[in-house]
Amino acid sequence: MVVMQERATTGRNDRNLVRLWASTSHELEIDKQGRLAIPALLREYAGLAGDVLVLGAIDRVELWNRESWDEKVLPEEERLTQGDDG
Repeated sequence: MVVMQERATTGRNDRNLVRLWASTSHELEIDKQGRLAIPALLREYAGLAGDVLVLGAIDRVELWNRESWDEKVLPEEERLTQGDDG
């Protein structure tokens, strides 16, 4: 969030990017069992239906559609495990 706040002061294009980013944010409540409901618009955008991967990503948690994960992340995993001499 700090990066977005900094970008809001660097020029018109960045301010518009920050506006777009902020306009899609949602305030969520956590229920008594520690759950939160992902808004339908965000679930649809991310293709989240049925089984969802929940992953730790250093300083955040990410939710992934399995097909998107396989398409975008697995090739990098394969590159890392095979060693990249390039």
